[in-house]
Amino acid sequence: GLPAAHLLAVQDFGRREALAGGGIGFYQPIRKRCRELSDIDILSQKSYSKYHTGHLPAISLLKEKSLMSKVLMGPQTLIYPMPALLIGANVDDKPNFMVCAWCGIANSEPPMISVSIRPVRYTSKGIRQNMTFSVNVPSTDLIREVDYCGSTSGAKADKLEVCQFKVFYGKLKNAPLIEQCPVNLECKVVHMVALGTHTLIVGNIEETHVSEDCLTNGKPDVSKIKPFIFVRGAGSQYQAFGEVIAKGASLAKELQKTKKGSR
Repeated sequence: GLPAAHLLAVQDFGRREALAGGGIGFYQPIRKRCRELSDIDILSQKSYSKYHTGHLPAISLLKEKSLMSKVLMGPQTLIYPMPALLIGANVDDKPNFMVCAWCGIANSEPPMISVSIRPVRYTSKGIRQNMTFSVNVPSTDLIREVDYCGSTSGAKADKLEVCQFKVFYGKLKNAPLIEQCPVNLECKVVHMVALGTHTLIVGNIEETHVSEDCLTNGKPDVSKIKPFIFVRGAGSQYQAFGEVIAKGASLAKELQKTKKGSR
């Protein structure tokens, strides 16, 4: 292949014109040739020069079949997948839960998790009052309850009564946990960072609870937990997890063998 520094996209005619040293007419035969090709073609700067001076009888084209067009959409919070989790906190000594998709593991030792919440949220008030919170992983059986908690404020409704959540407490005593959720994390706040519209809350994971019927050989089994994700795009929706496509660290050696064989 050609050095990356020598590759010029034929599509970008106007901006490359000064480099090639030719006028608009110089590009016409190249334009015509590109229209005849189904793939995006790339020429080296050296090829441009030779073609322009008449020393290259045929244009050397490198087809990049896997190259895809990209649409610029500006800065957006698009990342997949995003979890659909129930964040719990006692607000004025009463348990409340909200849905959070902006959540993820932040550290391994000690175990930490981060959640990003708007300060105006009702649950945010409870987190600040107690400096504790819970992260509850719902199963697909709780999809209606999750959607309700994500569209209703605890300041205006009693979510526990509507959703019939069975609440229990663990090590922290003031971080409410949902019995119906297969996985529950008790968290103690260690950092709160105001970012703009949201506050990033980082918590130490003090204890983890997993429903016994969601274990296989003593370990959490995602096929039994049945978590789901929140998806933004053409429309907001929830999606369940799909099929297993590979075992972890099972394909790396295959790729290495393929690379060695191509040399």
